[in-house]
Amino acid sequence: MFAASGSRDRRRSLPLLIALLIASLVTTAPGGIVGRADANTAVADTMPTVGAPNPARAVAPQPDSMTADGLPTVQIDGVAWAQAVNGTTVYVGGDFDTARPAGSAPGVNTVARRNLLAYDIRTGQLISSFTPNLNSKVRAVAVSPNGSRLYVGGDFTTADGVIRGRVAAYDTASGVLVDTFDPNVNLTVKAIVATDTTVYLGGAFSTIDGSTRDRLAAVSADDGRLLGWSPGADASVNALVLTPDGGRIVAGGAFTTVAGQAAYGLAAISTADGSAQPWAMTAVIRDAGPNAGITSLSSNGRYIFGSGYKFGIGGNFEGTFAADPNTGALVWLEDCHGDTYSTYATSTTVYTASHAHACNNVGGFPEFTPRVNQRIQAFTVARTGVLTPNYEGNYSTFAGQPAPSPLNWYPELELGTFTGQSQAAWTIVGNGDYLAVGGEFPTVNGVAQQGLTRFAIRSLAPNDIGPQLVGAEMPLSVASVTSGQVRVGFRSNWDRDSTALTYALVRDNDSGHPVATVTADSSFWDRPFLSVVESGLVPGSSHAYKVVVRDSDGNAVTSATVSVVVSGGPPTSGYAAKVLGYGAVSYWRLGDAGGSAAGDRVAGADASVGAGVTLGVPGAIGGDTAALFDGTASALVTSPAVGYGQQQFTVQAWVRTSTDSGGQIVDFGSDAVNPSVFADRSLYVTSDGRVLFLVYDGINRTVGSSTTVNDGRWHQLTATLDGGGMRLYVDGALVASRPDITSAWYQYGRWRIGGDSTAGYPGGLTRAHFAGAIDDVAVFPTALSAAQIADIYAARTN
Repeated sequence: MFAASGSRDRRRSLPLLIALLIASLVTTAPGGIVGRADANTAVADTMPTVGAPNPARAVAPQPDSMTADGLPTVQIDGVAWAQAVNGTTVYVGGDFDTARPAGSAPGVNTVARRNLLAYDIRTGQLISSFTPNLNSKVRAVAVSPNGSRLYVGGDFTTADGVIRGRVAAYDTASGVLVDTFDPNVNLTVKAIVATDTTVYLGGAFSTIDGSTRDRLAAVSADDGRLLGWSPGADASVNALVLTPDGGRIVAGGAFTTVAGQAAYGLAAISTADGSAQPWAMTAVIRDAGPNAGITSLSSNGRYIFGSGYKFGIGGNFEGTFAADPNTGALVWLEDCHGDTYSTYATSTTVYTASHAHACNNVGGFPEFTPRVNQRIQAFTVARTGVLTPNYEGNYSTFAGQPAPSPLNWYPELELGTFTGQSQAAWTIVGNGDYLAVGGEFPTVNGVAQQGLTRFAIRSLAPNDIGPQLVGAEMPLSVASVTSGQVRVGFRSNWDRDSTALTYALVRDNDSGHPVATVTADSSFWDRPFLSVVESGLVPGSSHAYKVVVRDSDGNAVTSATVSVVVSGGPPTSGYAAKVLGYGAVSYWRLGDAGGSAAGDRVAGADASVGAGVTLGVPGAIGGDTAALFDGTASALVTSPAVGYGQQQFTVQAWVRTSTDSGGQIVDFGSDAVNPSVFADRSLYVTSDGRVLFLVYDGINRTVGSSTTVNDGRWHQLTATLDGGGMRLYVDGALVASRPDITSAWYQYGRWRIGGDSTAGYPGGLTRAHFAGAIDDVAVFPTALSAAQIADIYAARTN
């Protein structure tokens, strides 16, 4: 929920924070909990691998994308606006004066290439025989179907010293300007499509060879002679694509009418007579006018792909869509917030150039604070599910519309400064084996590479991109609280082009015999907590642990090394064994005798103890102690933040209170200070003593008990959330549920125990901070079943 008014900069988190099973030998004990293996073996907390975060999304196998290795490519000193591939040659148009080899600094080893060049997509090397010179920007490039001609359009008025009115043609074999192709276009050409006989033009122009042609026209492919095709558009045409059957040109731009018919940003036009044709997508995507438009159109022979942008009022879509080429019917869309400029699709994968910054509606990364932009991305061509609702301000919602899945392909392009628009990639094309990206970026994956770069399929790439976090960036939490046992906890790593990473836990540098090895999925925004318990160690012995992380290509990194002395203390209580056995990812027993921190028995997310909290009071579990909260500004807060709030979780706590003003027991808050700006996943007691469980999915959603718990006795409270909805349990029994609510807010934060904000909480919460005792707070990465919750509750006496 939003706990502070007036802020629209919403911090959002990712769909899942999953703890995964790591086990080399596991035994199952009665009741379903994980037992301990023989000496010197390791087991882990039990938890299933969780599927896609959106319950409505079908989990489909993801195709292999290009690798994230940025390949050495010729560089430019400006911006690339448009590209076309002709076999193994990439033609690049834009606003630049020189080219230089990969690895050369600006101004070094340069050759003149004014606004147009060609390079070999296999090597990235400039094609020296093609030396065009256009006196102004090139905005569009296209190759004839037989590959013999290159057509270019833009703002230029001369090409190779010869007058050319914003469109020209080159012979691809010789690299020579075609003398006979010479239409005279009065304003910018932004889009070109070529067939064997006809070249279609779109842009901002109003005349060609003195004849009226409002932003759409066709000329002869042979000699540039103006043809009669003249549908007309009332505003700029930014993109054109030919349908696979050749019967229609699909146009995209900022227009609202084409050929005298309403066409809001998209239109299908007959190639025979220029008449407007039905195009169903205009009922879904509405990008047109001064603040919105369609930016690109492409086809993989099966679908038409398009991209759009909006700013303020005037459009409804930012992202990429796929459409049936015959009808324009929606196949899918992804509404990652952030303008999208270009698309290229193979038979399985769609690549996009954009500045996307919130893809959670399609199962990807959320909005960050500060904002994180992804400049190029990949999605499945296959439709895999539906979009979730949008709660980001100033964006339309496409909830329930069909959607693809994002792929874990995240090369890093640094934003450029040449255009002053703070962008990186503007154009993306390919030939199936290679991907060519153009724009104004100065670096790729941190390596200097200006304006142009390439990526390749795995068999053609060096496959050098590995796990991204090294050493101290991947700290371990190592603790021994039970005799002969050591628990090692850590957050998973991430990789730019590999979802599944393998983790080997190494003790005492014995890399040849890891304690445990597992392969688990992760991404840069969704890094699950993992933990391993090693048993059978000698009490009093000292050991050093580290984790070696590898991707599927064998690239490896190593975590920090942490040492621990093995405990000789008493075994874990039966209650704690149940909690740990069912896979808690954080467990604050609150049995600490004193000090400034309450220890996390699993992941090391210790909670700082605020003023007004007294440790060491009698607890709920036999032989254990608890923490007493005085109801003021006191709380226990995990520090640092534990990560992104889970979409499938269980939160559990014991409480004892006589309060008549209510108070927070546990919540997931954005801040370490009071109050959090954003908080939800909350368990709290109302002023009349009832228990409420709240999540925020754009609206506060609650379930509550009808009975009260402010009777001065200990009560166990458990809340769960997953695709089956919200559930609330009191003393091991289900007391309320809501199957219609299946998601919480996406935010980065920390668990807070005993106090946070009250703003906006329904149900009679008049006090932000809890007055009473709290014990044994646990967080699980899945929604525990009713039987599991009852089993934990039954162990309360030991």
